[in-house]
Amino acid sequence: MAKASQKHILLVAYYWPPAGGSGVQRWLYLAQHLVNMGHKIDVLTVSSAAATPYDEELLSQVPESIRVHRMHIWEPGRGMYRYAHEQSKDKQGLAYRVIRWVRANVFFPDARCLWIAKGRRWIDHFIKSHQPDWLITTGPPHSVHMMGYAHRHHPHTRWMADFRDPWVDFFVNQSLPMTLRTQSRHQKWEQKIVSSAHMVLTTTPSLKEKYQIWNPRTEVIYNGFEKLIHGDLSDKFTLCYAGSLKTNQLSDAFWTSIQTLTTTIPQFAHHTKIHVYGQTDPFVREQIDALTEHELIQWHGYQSKSSVDKALSNARILLFFGNQHASSDGVINAKIFEYMAASKPVLALVNAHGDLSSFIRKHKLGAVFLYSEKEAIMNWLHNQYNDYLNGVSNEGNQVDMTYSRQSQAVRLADLLTQAL
Repeated sequence: MAKASQKHILLVAYYWPPAGGSGVQRWLYLAQHLVNMGHKIDVLTVSSAAATPYDEELLSQVPESIRVHRMHIWEPGRGMYRYAHEQSKDKQGLAYRVIRWVRANVFFPDARCLWIAKGRRWIDHFIKSHQPDWLITTGPPHSVHMMGYAHRHHPHTRWMADFRDPWVDFFVNQSLPMTLRTQSRHQKWEQKIVSSAHMVLTTTPSLKEKYQIWNPRTEVIYNGFEKLIHGDLSDKFTLCYAGSLKTNQLSDAFWTSIQTLTTTIPQFAHHTKIHVYGQTDPFVREQIDALTEHELIQWHGYQSKSSVDKALSNARILLFFGNQHASSDGVINAKIFEYMAASKPVLALVNAHGDLSSFIRKHKLGAVFLYSEKEAIMNWLHNQYNDYLNGVSNEGNQVDMTYSRQSQAVRLADLLTQAL
């Protein structure tokens, strides 16, 4: 085994570069800092992650010292996803509803479940051959945690389960047509995984509080940001959104507020530009285009992290649309830390106030409203626009560097050492 101060870690992550997105970035950057501290890391991932953008830039940032093991797996869900996407405009159609039911109740705990058996065998061989100090599984997809569960009693290797999102309360699961039996299976397995792991990581205080009931060794490692984001401020009244945009993030209140300001203030449309970066549901884009003047919005699609960072630094307001589901109050989305690093006012819309609202208010990142508060949203936007006209800069306070990924990695390294 490794020396006391240097640990050998086997990380199991379905999403790993060249896959893009915030779920990839959490462990890519944590791993970078851990290897810089002298820790040894092997990563087990898949050869090609389904339903995720490709980001060559992130691939170039994987340290050469990290050994990446890519596994070819069969995912029947790929074809189903493509077909469901083609049918997405007919969400009441029989074919679409059948696909959703199969995804919800046949593939357990998620559409990557056929990876479990093959991955479990690979991990078993690796542990016997290399005896790493830690096996870390990071989900979603939560099927990876079932691989870790199979090795919970190994005498030489501890298992850490990292929940980037909750399991039962994950917004994807909340939206699926699960039977009561399937819901019960998810609840039992979530508790079984959490209670069996040597240590559990979460990304929010609320989830830590829930999981500590089952496992006292539950800790929060926030998603954090990699570096401060600096750049020249746009001459326009520029608003920017970065991240995927799904049907449960559509805000009539925001987009109609923009349209109202456009029609009531003569120069508003001339001064304003809204940039949207990330994968957008075609239905959402169609609805937004119907609610606002088309020339106000520029759709960029998925772009590299460096391109998005530049857009964040140029913007005057950063937009956040939370998922509108029952348990969204217990989530602090990764993008809010990138917004923090850009030090620009945030306009956040949420389904219910919770951890995210508290975080925004505590660190004075901007304003947070319920989706239903149309008048308050429009008044805030109007005030920000008036500040723009008057040359008032509303850039944020000094950034709390305890949320940098380097700081988060130092804390994680301490946990890895203390728990052995």
